[in-house]
Amino acid sequence: MKKLLLSVAGICLVFSGASAQLTTGAWGISPGLTFYPGGTTRPLELGYAVQDNLRLYGDLALSTYSNSESTTDLDFTVGADYYVWHMESIATFIGGNLGIGSISGTGGSTSFLLNPEFGADYFLSPHFSINGTLGFGLSAGTTTIFTTQTGIHATWWLK
Repeated sequence: MKKLLLSVAGICLVFSGASAQLTTGAWGISPGLTFYPGGTTRPLELGYAVQDNLRLYGDLALSTYSNSESTTDLDFTVGADYYVWHMESIATFIGGNLGIGSISGTGGSTSFLLNPEFGADYFLSPHFSINGTLGFGLSAGTTTIFTTQTGIHATWWLK
C-alpha cells in the first residue's frame, strides 16, 4: 500500500507543474480514434509546430464501416490547427484537413475529404498531451456524405 501511495504522489507531483503549450519547432507523433455515425477511424498523425500557435500535420487513417457490406477506407489527409487560446496546460484550437480516401468493397471508390474541426489539447507534461475534437466531415466521391465526428488523440512531442 505504501508503494502505491508513493507512486500516486510521484505521478501527481510530476504532472502538477505541467504548464506546457505548443512550442515552435516541436514534432508530434499522434495515434488516435475518430468516431462518426456508422464507423470508426484510426488515424496516425505526424505534426510540426510552425509557430507557437500553428501546427501543420499529415495523417494516414484506416476506417471501418458498419453498413450492409463490410467496407474499409484508407485516407491520407493534410491539415492545420490554429491555437486560439491557452492557459496553463489547456490550449484550444480550430482547424481542419483536406485529403483523399479509397474505399474497398463491392462498390469501391475514391473520394475527396474536407473536415473542419475545433478542439482542445491538455498538456500533461511538456512532451505529452491529450486532445479531443469535434467536427464535420464531407466526403465527395461517387456519393456525397456529410457527417459529424468526434475524436481523441494522444500526442508525444519531440524537440
